[in-house]
Amino acid sequence: MSTRSVGEGVAGVADGVDLYHLLALGGVLTLTASYVAVLHDLATVVGDSSMLLPVVAASALVAVALSRTIGERTALGLGVAIAALGYAYYLLVTPGGLAVLITATDRIISDAVALLTGYSVLRMTKAHVWSLGFAPAPVFLSWYLAFRRRWALSVAAGGVALLVLVLTGDAGVEITLIGVVGAVAAVGFGELSRRGGSLLEADVLIVLVVLMAVVSLWAPAVGGDSANPLFLVPGGGASGSGGLAESTDRMTIQGETELSPKVRFTVESDRAEYWRVATYDRFTGREWIRSGTTTDYAGQLTGPPGPAETVEQRVTVETPMRAMPAAADPVEVEGDAASAAVVTDHGGLAAGERLSSGATYTVRSEVVTASPGELRGAGTDYPDYVAQRDYTQLPDDTPDRVGERTAEVVEGADNPYDKAVAIEQWLERNKEYSLDVQRPDGNVADAFLFEMERGYCTYYATTMTVMLREEGIPARMVTGYTPGQQVGEDEYVVRGLDAHAWVEVYFPDYGWVRFDPTPGDERTEAERSTVEQARQDGIGGVDTDTSEGEPLTTTETTTPRSSPVDRPGFNGTVNTTQSEDLPQLGDLDRSAESGNATADAPSESTTTTAGGGDGATGDGRSLPDPPSPETVGWSLLVGIGLAAGAHRTGITERTYGFVRLHWQGASGSPATDVERAAERLDALLAKQYRERRAGETRRQYVNALSLAGLDDRAERVARLHEKARYGGGVSREEADEAVRLVDELVAERTPVVGTPRR
Repeated sequence: MSTRSVGEGVAGVADGVDLYHLLALGGVLTLTASYVAVLHDLATVVGDSSMLLPVVAASALVAVALSRTIGERTALGLGVAIAALGYAYYLLVTPGGLAVLITATDRIISDAVALLTGYSVLRMTKAHVWSLGFAPAPVFLSWYLAFRRRWALSVAAGGVALLVLVLTGDAGVEITLIGVVGAVAAVGFGELSRRGGSLLEADVLIVLVVLMAVVSLWAPAVGGDSANPLFLVPGGGASGSGGLAESTDRMTIQGETELSPKVRFTVESDRAEYWRVATYDRFTGREWIRSGTTTDYAGQLTGPPGPAETVEQRVTVETPMRAMPAAADPVEVEGDAASAAVVTDHGGLAAGERLSSGATYTVRSEVVTASPGELRGAGTDYPDYVAQRDYTQLPDDTPDRVGERTAEVVEGADNPYDKAVAIEQWLERNKEYSLDVQRPDGNVADAFLFEMERGYCTYYATTMTVMLREEGIPARMVTGYTPGQQVGEDEYVVRGLDAHAWVEVYFPDYGWVRFDPTPGDERTEAERSTVEQARQDGIGGVDTDTSEGEPLTTTETTTPRSSPVDRPGFNGTVNTTQSEDLPQLGDLDRSAESGNATADAPSESTTTTAGGGDGATGDGRSLPDPPSPETVGWSLLVGIGLAAGAHRTGITERTYGFVRLHWQGASGSPATDVERAAERLDALLAKQYRERRAGETRRQYVNALSLAGLDDRAERVARLHEKARYGGGVSREEADEAVRLVDELVAERTPVVGTPRR
């Protein structure tokens, strides 16, 4: 390959590959890295990312090897076959197996549509297997086409993969931006290489990259709605096997929060219980996700396998919500709202539609009554459904020190029950309760164990669940409400401040048993004062007819798992004042089961991020917050794009010429000042008449233009320039004269606004 000048191109590198070609390959690599990074994160969350990168690397190497040996149609067919095999592999490891291709084709199509309308891959069964099966096809096609220099098609193959992850909501703005920049760079530099473009043309590419990057900010917005993915088949999910779930939700762990005194619902029950709303089985390190499917309620549900007590509750909705709070485990639903009930794979109830104020339903629940002794002897022979649901899942990048601390806490305990009690009591005694916390970076459980001294219920419950899973004990995160304010013999008023999070642990032959590691007596006065203040301020929705004016009281209830003998310090009661209105529940106007926000959701919760402050000086004046790294990065990116655009359109050159023509600062050297004044004169005359020709001296130039009306001042500047360059030099006075004469000519012949033309 011939060597080209910088103005005409870039020198060849080796064997027909120029720098632009290498940059184009770098763009493809960037695009590939963007969607592979998302897939790797998905696999890491589920707990097994070890195979993904080797599979991606192997796919790319095979593509490069075949790029010179097979045609493009053959490669396309091979890519489709790889994609089909990847999906078949995913179906094969799910409970339904490949049979769902025949028995549930319509639901598989429905699942695909749901993915493209906002259904997160993290909500799928075996998400890490899906990621592993999805990656090879786009990687193979993208790199095969790249090494055949089919840049647009290469970017299309990788771009489709990134687009899918954008539409599912799993690819964020930053990773989307990186992918878009890589795609545009691949096409742009590829075309420059093919056409032999010059470096001067690179500004067009820079402008295009910036424009595409800015547009990519809206990519997640025009993608799917994670709260409302579209299912073509009611019930969603490929028969619970190919494995998406309708109306699943995620609970992000937040920072500081405030209590809400508003009533959410009332319960008539002969027994005070925790009212369960949602269960979550998949932990990402920063949030909880409920995987699985939902089905319409069709009658009797399965209760716990062991001894249980029947508890009947009649719930009246006071604030519209898409949730059906009930004591665990619900087995039967009746009433006018029962038609809206759907059942999760985790044995919980959810509302398939929004329940309005005044809606009522009756739930019959079977509450586990196993004694501590029975739970100690339950063993570890877990049923298949518990093993398949993987209630011991942890992110692959969970720090080792979490497991090490857990081992210290449970030392001496030889069964899951005693380990659970040990962890529960350790958290109660070693962490303080507070709503005023900052959300940590990284893994929440790790941060709460080692970096935080206090937190509220979601921190306690998350950490206990993670610690149990470190010991291989099936556990899940649960959100809902504590019993609430008792206003009659069997009536409870449940407010936003009763929203709570706890842990459920599975015991063979007995079922899910509740554990609550959050201290129960540290918020009593604060919650009472919150309600009393709201009453004094006349805030609506704080009371019902039966609770108005009544003092808040704690609600006594027995616990199915322990006793004062078995648990030192446990008083056998549930204190309703230990809970708070969780920001991630959104006052339950946004259902924990559905994630759908209502139009009238109050803004009573506030959150802060880690590292935040009050932004005040010592004298109380507020200081502006410094710009975030994202703001700085975007500002630099937009600035580069504007600069490149200005260069491409000539704005930069014209602006520079205008400034040089109209303004001249002193240099300290008379000769330099005269030289600069002469250059300004040349620019002025070129603008007014014509440019100086090659070989034409400045005196000849000025004399020629004097015939067209040029006055003697230009000739005087030309003589001073000759004296400065070829004579004995010029004095400071002569240099100032040259500058002044040119200033006069410029002001007269190219006036700015307000300057009269002579």
